[in-house]
Amino acid sequence: MYHISSLFFFYFSQLKFAVFTICNYKTFLSFKHFWFTSLFFIIIRNLYFLLSSFT
Repeated sequence: MYHISSLFFFYFSQLKFAVFTICNYKTFLSFKHFWFTSLFFIIIRNLYFLLSSFT
């Protein structure tokens, strides 16, 4: 149950990040390097959640 709620929170934060990116598109363009770093971090975190679900 805890895993499902944490997974929901994880995807909700991803959605919130996507909405924030769309709303601040011009800022997003000027902070492109920061966005790619955040995207890389999200992928790593997603892999961690997938691995933890198998154990």
